[in-house]
Amino acid sequence: MPTLTPRSGVWLWVAGAAMVAACLIVPWWPRLIVVGVLALFTAVYAQWITRRYQTRPGEDRAVLAAPAQSDRTGAVLSVLDVPVIEISREGLVTIWNPGAARLLAVRPDRAAGRMLADVLAYPELIDLCRSGADGQARFRVAGDEGARMVEASVRAVPGGGVVVALRDVTELSRAVQVKSEFVANASHELRTPITALRMAVETLGAGAIEDPAMRGRLLSTIAGNTARLEEMVRDLLDLSRLESPEVDIRIERVPTAALAEAMAAQFEGVCRERNLTLSCEFDPGLTEISTDRGLVLLILRNLVENATKFAYEDTVVRLTGRAEATGGVTLDVADRGIGIPIQHQQRVFERYYQVDAARTLSTHRRGSGLGLAIVKHAVRRLGGTIRLTSVWKEGTTVTVQLPGAAASTGTGSPAGGESGP
Repeated sequence: MPTLTPRSGVWLWVAGAAMVAACLIVPWWPRLIVVGVLALFTAVYAQWITRRYQTRPGEDRAVLAAPAQSDRTGAVLSVLDVPVIEISREGLVTIWNPGAARLLAVRPDRAAGRMLADVLAYPELIDLCRSGADGQARFRVAGDEGARMVEASVRAVPGGGVVVALRDVTELSRAVQVKSEFVANASHELRTPITALRMAVETLGAGAIEDPAMRGRLLSTIAGNTARLEEMVRDLLDLSRLESPEVDIRIERVPTAALAEAMAAQFEGVCRERNLTLSCEFDPGLTEISTDRGLVLLILRNLVENATKFAYEDTVVRLTGRAEATGGVTLDVADRGIGIPIQHQQRVFERYYQVDAARTLSTHRRGSGLGLAIVKHAVRRLGGTIRLTSVWKEGTTVTVQLPGAAASTGTGSPAGGESGP
C-alpha cells in the first residue's frame, strides 16, 4: 500500500486547488486545456510518488534513517579499543577500526572496500567469515616484537555479512603453556628423589640394614634426597610467594656487613667441603642498602648457592657491591667454574631449566632448577634488573641492579669478610 510523505500530500492539494480555480476563472474553452494539463500533472506526480514509496508502512522512514544509523555505528566502532572488523555479504571490508589496525598492522585505508582475503592471509579467519556462521578461530600474527596469538569471534549480522571481534590472547596462551610445562617439570624433578628414597627403603627392608657398609650408603642416599626434596619445597614456596600480587615489600635500612655475615655463615660448610673461599666485599662508601631484607637475602642466597655448586674447587666465589651515581646499588656474584654455554644463557632464568652439565653432577650437588627463576622474580619485585655473563669452562657472573637502594654513604673499611677453609 502506498505511503505518502506530508510534502507529497501538500503538492497534491495545490494541484487540486489549481484545478478548482481554473474552473471558476478561466473561460470555458481554455478551461478544458488548463484542467487537462493539471490533471495530467497530478496523475504523473501521484504515479511517481506511489512508485517512490511503494513500501510497507513505516519502512520508508527506516530506509531514510539507515545511512545515519550506519554512520553512527561506524563512529562508535572507530573509538573502541576492541579491534572490530565488519565484512559485507559480498565479502568486502566495510569497517576496520583503529584497534584492528594496531593489532593486525594494517591501516584502515588499505583494508576498506577490499576483499578480506586480499588484506589478510589467515585461512582460519577467512574460511570462518566466508561461511557466514558464528564461531571462533585462532591464528598467529607476526610482528616486530614476535608472534602474537589472536582470537577472533565471528558473528553473523541480519541481511548478510559478519562482524569480527579480535582479542590478543598471547599472554593467556603463554600462561597456559608455562603452567603445563611447570607441572610436567615439577613432576619429573620430584619423581627422581622419591624413587631413590623408595629404593633405599626397600633395600634396607630386604636385609641390607644388617650390612654396616651398605646401611651407611643407603642412609646417605636417603639424607641427600630428603634434603633435595626440602630444597624443592622451599623454592616452590618462595616462587609462589613472589608471584602473588599480595606480597608485601618492606623497605628498611640493611647493613651491608650483615649481608656479608649472613652469607659467610650460611655457606661455611659448603665452602669447607669443596675447598672454596667466599669473598664478600662492598665499597667503603656503601654501608647500608635501603631494600627489603628478606628479598635481598633470598637473591644473594640463591646466587651464592649456584656459584658454590658450579665453581671449581680451590677457587674464590666473589660477592661484591657498589653504589651507583644514580643512587642505586649493583651486586655481583662471580665464580670461576664450568660456566654456561651461550645457547643456554637466555633460558637459565626459566623454571626448572638446567644446563646439561649441571645434570651430570651428583645428586647432592644438583639444584631444584628454580633458583634463578626465584632471583628474577625477587629482583623485579624490588624494581631492579638482572643480567648474566658467562664463558664456558671459565666462569659466570650474575649482576643485579637495584634502583635507589643506596641508603648511606661514608668512609671506612670495606664491609665484608671471607668464608673458606
